Amino acid sequence: MRLIIEARLSDGDSDTVNDGDGVLAVVERRDCSLAQLGLTLAEGRSLLAKVHPLSKALTNLVTPELEYLQAKWAAHLPYRQATAMLKEVLPLDKGISFSGIRDRIHTLGKQLDADIEHDIAKLPQTVADVQVRESSHVASVSVDSAWLRHCDSERGLGRHVNIVAGRATFTDGTPKLYAYVHKEVTSAAARLDQFLSRNGVASDERVTVISDAAGEFEKAVQGSQLARGRILDWFHIAMKFKAAQRSVFGSKMIASLERESVETEITHAKWLVWHGKGSKAVERIKALDARLLTREGYEFSTLSMNLHGW
Repeated sequence: MRLIIEARLSDGDSDTVNDGDGVLAVVERRDCSLAQLGLTLAEGRSLLAKVHPLSKALTNLVTPELEYLQAKWAAHLPYRQATAMLKEVLPLDKGISFSGIRDRIHTLGKQLDADIEHDIAKLPQTVADVQVRESSHVASVSVDSAWLRHCDSERGLGRHVNIVAGRATFTDGTPKLYAYVHKEVTSAAARLDQFLSRNGVASDERVTVISDAAGEFEKAVQGSQLARGRILDWFHIAMKFKAAQRSVFGSKMIASLERESVETEITHAKWLVWHGKGSKAVERIKALDARLLTREGYEFSTLSMNLHGW
């Protein structure tokens, strides 16, 4: 059996087909079995590598479906595990490799960065003296960060990478996520604005960002055109109270008999916050801080640091 693969040109306006020397490949088969019909993966790759102009248009020689699966599973698993899983479930022999998936993710990341920078360049500039309003579309925006250990296998070096991730919830529709590597982007504030703008926040609308007290979030919100301000989330509020309570018993300028009463003041302030009386809680913390300022060396203590900034 002989398989002849050829290309023909049609003008598109009629049924006229121009015959010519359009034979691309001739594949010989030893028998006429239907199992031998079609091309193997190796034969298909060899053909694409020789065909013009397909060889220029399809530089990756990979279908979009395979690229999608590579990106999806590499985002959920380490590259080697994603490679092993795809090799097991897909009918491909040498079509999937660790380096191929890694390169695909790097290429996709560059494409996403380029798209985001393009959006940032088109962001509308804020106009002074324009009345702004709270966004009615975005219900909340929360941002946090985490440190990941990055190992450089080539040089045997390791370093930590700070990943910033944000999540927006909407009055209608599913939540959306965004993330970037801190200090690897031109502007964290511009990234925040691009994310909000792409998800429907108008230039005269503002949103409140929920985050921890890290300095990079404060700078991002202050430089943002679409963020109104920043508030602590419940978890970090609880951690702030916990740190203050722990520092009471490590403070040397507070007598042991007095430590329990100081901790009780902090506990009462926490109760006020949990019951929606934040302003009263702040007044109580500031009063306690002012009372302890009379102690020598208090202003340099860990307890003083934990009671400031409320």
